[in-house]
This record gives sequence, C-alpha cells and structure tokens, in this order.
Amino acid sequence: MKKLLKRLTAAFFILSITAALSASALAQDKPGLGDAFGKVLTDTAGEAGYDTTPKNDLVSAASDVIYIILYLLGIIFLAMILYSGIRWMTAGGNEQSIDRAKGTIKQAIIGLIIVVGAYALSYFFIEISTASSSKYL
Repeated sequence: MKKLLKRLTAAFFILSITAALSASALAQDKPGLGDAFGKVLTDTAGEAGYDTTPKNDLVSAASDVIYIILYLLGIIFLAMILYSGIRWMTAGGNEQSIDRAKGTIKQAIIGLIIVVGAYALSYFFIEISTASSSKYL
C-alpha cells in the first residue's frame, strides 16, 4: 500500500510540474507553432484592451520565476493534505497515526496560508513595479 501511495504521489507531482511548464510554453507565440492561432489570440487581446507587446525585462522574468515557485509550492501542500487525509482514513483507529495525520494537515494549512500571503505580496509589488508611477500618485 505504501509503495502504491508513493508512486501515485510521485506521478501526481511529475504530471503537475509537466502541466505547469507546458502551459507556459504553449502560451508562447513562436514561429511554426500555430502562427495563425497566435495571431488571432494577439489580435483579440489587443481589441479587448490588453497590452500585447512582449515584456522582456528583468521584472517580468523574476515575476514568472516567483509565480512558478509559488505554484509548485501550492501543489506540494495540496499533495501533503491529500496524503494526510489518506493516512487518517487508513489509520484504522490507531490514535498515534491519526494524531500524526492531523499534525501534518495543520502544518500544510499553515504552509498554504504562507504561500497565499507570499503570492498576494509578490503580486502587489510586481504590479506596482511594472505599472507607471503616475497610476499610483
């Protein structure tokens, strides 16, 4: 049972990382990879009022790295909560195992609150650093 749980957890983690990285890669407008579709998306975003100019500065690169790290941390905490819930359900009335599962769930929730707070702060500061100064004055 433990071997199966470890394999499922590893598979879930690898698939989550793959999905996160491929989603950001597929959103790029690269030559030869659906130029027409990328142009349609760019034109639609421009008509909707979004800025479609590519951002190749240090702030946008740092924000992408921060968001990917926070995304992966969120996945880790979700996996911890799922793992603890499974441990709790399969404890079979063993109080020590139930207490360990409860402790892990509490720690995962605290970690998730920290990650959400870090996301909110990083989003706020990145938006301030990329916005024009006259917008906030």
